[in-house]
Amino acid sequence: MSFDQLTLNIEKFFSSKLKRIFPKAHLQLLQVETAKELEELFFDMVENLHVKALIECGANEASASIRVNRMGINALAIEANPDTFNSVTPPPSEQF
Repeated sequence: MSFDQLTLNIEKFFSSKLKRIFPKAHLQLLQVETAKELEELFFDMVENLHVKALIECGANEASASIRVNRMGINALAIEANPDTFNSVTPPPSEQF
C-alpha cells in the first residue's frame, strides 16, 4: 500500500468518527495531531541515528535548528525570504 493510500485510509477512518464530534474542524484536528507525531518521529530519528549536523532550509523561525542545537547537534538555519528573515527569524544570539 502506498503512503498516499495509507494516508487516505487513515483520514477516512478518523474523519468519519471526528466529524460527529467536530463537524467543521475534524480534518484540521487530524492534521495537527499528525504533524506533531511526525515532528516527534523526526527528532527521535535525529537522536537515534546520531546525526552530527542539520541544515534547515526555509527556516522561518529556525525552530528545528534551535531544538537540535539544544540536543548538542550543530545546526545551520537558512531563510531565503528577506521579509521573513527580518520579521520572524530570531538573531543567532537569541537562539543558542
